[in-house]
Amino acid sequence: MPFMLNLNTIDTLFFRNNRSFSAGNPTLAESLSPSLLSIYGAIGQYLLNEYNIPFSDYRKNQFNSDNTKIDKIGRYEPDIRSTKFKLKGFVYNYRDKYYFPPPANIFENGKKIISIPQPTNDYKWDITNENLIRVKKPKSKGLLNEEPKPMKSFISFNVIKKYLQNSVIPSEKKDEKEFFEKETKFGHVLSPKTLSVEEQYLYSSTHLRFKETGILGKYNKVKITVFVEGPDISDFRIGTMFLGGEKKQVYLDVKDDFNKTFYFEDEILTKIKNQKKFFLYFITPSIFTNGWNREWDSIDEFKGSVLVGAAINKPETISGWKREGKKLGSAKGYPRPIRLVVPAGSVYFFDTQNWNDDKFKNLYKKFNLGESVSEEYPAAGFGTALIGSW
Repeated sequence: MPFMLNLNTIDTLFFRNNRSFSAGNPTLAESLSPSLLSIYGAIGQYLLNEYNIPFSDYRKNQFNSDNTKIDKIGRYEPDIRSTKFKLKGFVYNYRDKYYFPPPANIFENGKKIISIPQPTNDYKWDITNENLIRVKKPKSKGLLNEEPKPMKSFISFNVIKKYLQNSVIPSEKKDEKEFFEKETKFGHVLSPKTLSVEEQYLYSSTHLRFKETGILGKYNKVKITVFVEGPDISDFRIGTMFLGGEKKQVYLDVKDDFNKTFYFEDEILTKIKNQKKFFLYFITPSIFTNGWNREWDSIDEFKGSVLVGAAINKPETISGWKREGKKLGSAKGYPRPIRLVVPAGSVYFFDTQNWNDDKFKNLYKKFNLGESVSEEYPAAGFGTALIGSW
């Protein structure tokens, strides 16, 4: 059963993009929003430290070990679906409100408009799948004659519950810049022999500083809330761990009310069963072998469903670091391959006219904030979705 691990920043955080970076000529290392691969690796290393297990020993013994602590982690590798230690993604947490990425089918022009697949003959495309229907951008203009634009703001879980029921959406949103701001830091390369600054080796890097406020005498700071499955919640004591580049630290605290916080099964299931249609709203990026889509019939719970439309933003690129160090704390290894990913917020619409109620219940139980449908990095939380009705 998942639990929530809050990561409270102490200083800035730094997550590298996939571009090469070397100190030398004036060089800028851009920072991305928090990386699932980085978070997965950081939590795994934290657990090994807590269990007092060197990384090299873990690599040697992870498949044939009597060590019960190693067994708690399982095969600590983001690309292994069967491992015990998994992430289900993360959300931004401000004052105990949880904010999810903007769904790609919501537009706004003073009001919010949900767009769904709509049969029409006013377009042509080269997609050969005859079942696909266009998710059409709405045309209605707002009070100030504004054209509808894709919503870019993160929305609270209260809003998400309405959205998943295809209901009127209340206004409760925050832009990414309300969670953190970017600041540039500068550094020099030091000579390994003299520990003095090397000439012409100035570099800069962009870091993320998470926002903090004081309201009514109470201190508040934006947290990263990670959904963790596998280890015991008791394995996470109050303390710190390293996260991202430059060995930045975060302060940990845990909450064991995941199901209570995110439970709303009966409300959604009833609508899905009545409509005989559902959609997947991805809260994390996903990687599919065939590009933007995958073979849905290869998943038993999806058999008999028909993909009829999708709202997807431009693909993003991700990479990471595959660690193969022999000593604890070693950074040796090699870069993971660059992958194009379906971005978080993408929405896939399915028609299921021939399904019975049990089929819907099994799908919902397994995949709503549950098992990954990504074909790569499932253990790191890629391919986690919420299920809604349309």
